[in-house]
Order: sequence, then structure tokens, then C-alpha cells
Amino acid sequence: MGWQWCHIHLPPTPPSGFCCRSHSGASLRSWFCTVTVLQSSSLLPSCSVRTPPVFPVPIPSAPSPPQCSQRPIPSQHSITSPPQPPSQPSFSLPLLPASHPCIPNAHPPSPPIGFYVAVVLERWWGQFRSVPAPDGLMLAVGCGVHGADARGRILRRTLMRYGSLAALLVLRAVSTAVYKRFPTTDHLVEAGFLTREERRRLDALRSPYNKFWVPCVWFGALAGQARREGRVRDDCTLKLLMEELNRFRANCSLLFHYDWISVPLVYTQVVTIAVYAFFATCLIGRQFLDPAQGYAGHELDLGLPVFTLLQFFFYVGWLKVAEQLINPFGEDDDDFETNTLIDRNFQVSMLAVDELYGDVPTLERDRYWDSASPRAPYTAATAAQLRLPNFRGSAFDVTLAKEEMQFQPLEDIGETSEPPPHPPMATFSCHFSLLRHKNSAGCEGGHGAEPPPGAPTEGDGDSLGGDTAVLLGSVTGESPHSWDLRPTDEMV
Repeated sequence: MGWQWCHIHLPPTPPSGFCCRSHSGASLRSWFCTVTVLQSSSLLPSCSVRTPPVFPVPIPSAPSPPQCSQRPIPSQHSITSPPQPPSQPSFSLPLLPASHPCIPNAHPPSPPIGFYVAVVLERWWGQFRSVPAPDGLMLAVGCGVHGADARGRILRRTLMRYGSLAALLVLRAVSTAVYKRFPTTDHLVEAGFLTREERRRLDALRSPYNKFWVPCVWFGALAGQARREGRVRDDCTLKLLMEELNRFRANCSLLFHYDWISVPLVYTQVVTIAVYAFFATCLIGRQFLDPAQGYAGHELDLGLPVFTLLQFFFYVGWLKVAEQLINPFGEDDDDFETNTLIDRNFQVSMLAVDELYGDVPTLERDRYWDSASPRAPYTAATAAQLRLPNFRGSAFDVTLAKEEMQFQPLEDIGETSEPPPHPPMATFSCHFSLLRHKNSAGCEGGHGAEPPPGAPTEGDGDSLGGDTAVLLGSVTGESPHSWDLRPTDEMV
């Protein structure tokens, strides 16, 4: 059988027959003993040792190599044993029920996997928000770079092409689907994102790092040239262009760094091993006992581990969700549609700075030109929402008594020495300060500071004191005492 525990009552000093040593040279009242007792045919119960310093003494089920000379336990050290449990068949490994006091309850790996999923989800959302979108940049270019001639048109289109090229170089580095679409710079030239001259300059630049920042440099230089040519009419517009470019470049850089700095691999391994090791242990440790053996408290045998299956579905499903979200730039169905984003951004940006440049619809009076309170119509499916009350604020429906709504002169409030009139009973307890309870003298025993003139003295009211009774809501109607609610010198 496995390890057992027993009650051994030891005296303050070590008796003969025990191998003892002093603890750090202290007195014999703080000693530790190694007790070796041969287990008899009866089982020893589960308990602990009681000594002047209480400590447990484990007793093995089989004789172990002696650490000191083995002698019988003296008679004055009694071993108490409660009624013995029914005999159990011997096993090769000791198996104890989950409710045994020597075995703690098994806890599922909820904290580590929960924190891991939270980190992965936050990272997934951050990558989604860092995907570069050219909307702000194209609006700044379309409104800031002027000229309806061929020169103005080529400036605007080239500026937006540089922005799309920077985003494409980043997405090509982090997304497998984009890299398969544009594996080399020759494909970028053929697709129209690069010219041959620009490709030659890009390849001639000796840098071992990603070159997504090069189109941003070209953008800035071309914007400065447009300012010198008068296409950008003032420095404020040039500043707006550079701010939008920096925001666009920051998203490209952040997306690249998300791909560079990933979740630590050891954390992923620890969480995965913890989840699968937990359920591998549950597969053995949560097996039901044989009811034919007649174990006490185990008469019912369930064939389907319902709660273990639920834990398996929840935790393993949680882990699978994290595995799907940890890299959203793959080719799975749940990953980001990066190629679709490239097509949309390139087409929209070119339309905004070229086809829609200076294209303003004819101005007309709107439908509600003569209406002082315009309101859009409702369909039959949404007409019921028109009858709903409008929300005007959480405190808008607070009601006050008429006398409470009167303004008081500040001079009278600061100079009067009379207590304020008692409010109505409904709001009586709302106007008393807890600081007033500090100076109350109505408590039993006469504790507290000296009561002010007119305050209740000992014997007035109940044992809680007048102030406490009012604060607890036990006083109804008018108070029989005169209350001084002004701050005292001690409070100030």
C-alpha cells in the first residue's frame, strides 16, 4: 500500500529508542526525529503528528533502510487509530479517491490558457488595425495637389502609387498569399506598381533589410517638388501630406514588427503541454470505481464522464481558437483577405485622385430646405421606433421638492448660525453627514467628544444615540433635538 499517516504523541524531550538531532544547535525542545515503525497487518489511518512543534511523520508501508537503530515504540507514546476501512485489493500503484485529504483537488489549466488566448486575441486585433489603408492619404493628395493638366494628374497618381507600393512590400513580407501572388520585383513591375527605372533603383540600394520605406522617401521628395512647383499651394497643405504619410508608414512598420516579434514559442508550448497533460491525467485519474467492490461512497457508477467531456471541449476549443488567431496572414478561411485589400486600396486610391479630382456634383437645394426641424422618414418595419421616448440623460428624470429648488443667498448661508430647516421625511436621512457622528455623545458609555449645546445627552433616545438612529433611518418625522450641522473647529 502507499504512504500512511498516524497520530504520535511525543514528549518535549526525545525518549530512548529515537534517533534525534538538535535543530541548529538549539535546545532539545526544538528537535526533529526520524521514526521508523514496522507496519503491522492492520492499515494506519490518515492523520498528522502532534508534538510541541507539530510536524508530520510519514510511515512507509514496507520497511525502509534504517536511519538509526530501530527499537519498539515505548508504551507512553500511543498510536491512536480510528475504525479501519474495509479491506481493499492490492494494486501495483496506490490509487486514492479524489476526496482523500492527502491528495489536493485537480484544477484545470484555466489561468494560463485564458491569459494566452487574451494575448493572442489582443495581438490579432492589433494586426487588423495596423493594416495600412490609403483613405486618409488619398484624400490629402486629392485635395492638396492641384492641377487638372497631365502634370498634376501624374503627380497625384504617382504619389498614391508610391503609397500602394509601400503597403504591398510589407504585405508581401508578412502574408503567404501575397508573396505567392508577387514573388519577385519583376512581378511588381508587370503588375504596374513599379517602373523599370524604379525597380533598378530599388535593387541597386544595398540594404539587407526590408525596403518598404523607400517608396515613402520617394513620396516625400515628390511632395516637396510639387510644393516648389506651386502644385501644393502652402506649407500647411504640405504638412498635412507629410502627416498622413507618416501615419501610413507607421502602420506599415507596425505590421512588419508584429510579424517580426511573435508570441514567445515557449509560452505556446507550455500552454499546449499543460492542456493535453491535464486531460491525459484525467483519462486515468477520473475513471470510476467498480461498484461490485462495495467502496464506501462510490455505489453509483456513471458510464459517461459528462463534466470531463465539457472541460475537454471548452479548453481544447479555446486552444484551437488561439492557434487560428496567432497568424492571420495565412491562407486559411479565417485569415485576412490580403489580396482583396490590395485590389480595393489600389483601385479606390487611383479613383479618388484622378477620376474624382475636381468632380463636384451640381449644387441643389436639399429636400428639407424650408423645414425648421428636418426628419428622415421611417418605413413600415421601423415605424414603431418613432414612438419610443428619446433618451436625454440618466439624471434628467430626478425630481426635487419645490423648496429644495430655491436658490439661497450666499451671504445668508455663510453668516447664519441657525440650523437649516428639516427637509421632508422622504429625504430626511440624505442630508446628514457622517462627520456629525464623530461628535455624538448619545452612545452608551459616554464615549466621544463633549456634546455641543442642544445635542442629545446620555439617556436621551435609544442606546445607539440620536445621531446613529437618524443615520440608520430609525427616526421618523421631526427630530426632537436641535442639530448643529456646521463643521466644528476640530473638523476644520
